[in-house]
Amino acid sequence: MNLKRLSINWTKAKKAGDDQTLYDIECQIDEPTNDQGRGYSSIEAKATLTELEAQRSKILLEWEETWRLRSRAIWLQAGDDNTKFFHNFAKGRWVNNTIWQILNEHG
Repeated sequence: MNLKRLSINWTKAKKAGDDQTLYDIECQIDEPTNDQGRGYSSIEAKATLTELEAQRSKILLEWEETWRLRSRAIWLQAGDDNTKFFHNFAKGRWVNNTIWQILNEHG
């Protein structure tokens, strides 16, 4: 198999695994609230819930980053056709990122 096919298969498997993990985590998070109502039955239950929420946040942040990178790649691909727009955008970033003056202790 070539590298592109391996990469596609890995991405599909990772997404399916993340989907299942996220579903399992959300089910486990909902369990204590359905059984107990309010509060935690023990310190261990609270620690477990905190860990599950951290795992869920990590997965969701990975998804957000993936979509952000995809949107940027699409923009760059479409933006290459419009060089005037692309150069104006780059120039605007240069203007914003340039240090025009630095004040010392005497002003």
